[in-house]
Parts: sequence; C-alpha cells; structure tokens
Amino acid sequence: DDVKCGHGATAGELDEQALFYLRARGIGRETARAMLIEAFVSALVDRVEDEAVRAVLADGVSGWLARAPAVARAA
Repeated sequence: DDVKCGHGATAGELDEQALFYLRARGIGRETARAMLIEAFVSALVDRVEDEAVRAVLADGVSGWLARAPAVARAA
C-alpha cells in the first residue's frame, strides 16, 4: 500500500493548469495571476479562527493586492 501525501501550502510558481484555465477563458495574464494569488492568500486567512483578526487580515490582503499590481507580475 503506497501512500502519497501533498502539502496544501507551497512557495514558488503558481499552478500553471489553473493559470491556463483562466487564460483560456479570456482573462488576462496579470489578472489571472492576481486572482490565483488572492485565492491562495484568502485560503490561509480563512483558517484564522478569530473573526476580528481574520477581518483585519482580509482587509490588509485586499489593500496589498490593490496597491501592488506588480505582485501579480512577480509571482
């Protein structure tokens, strides 16, 4: 019985299949990258149990992504 494990969090490249999926639906490369980054970070923020802390983090992430369009290009 072989067991294969994966880790939910990763560093490095974005999921190329997810990027391809979004691009194939007419979403621009930078917008698609920003969407994937936001989804990744939001999944982490959603795991925070304290509602007030989670709200502050979510606002911070949204602001960070809005102020830093280069984030999408650098990812």
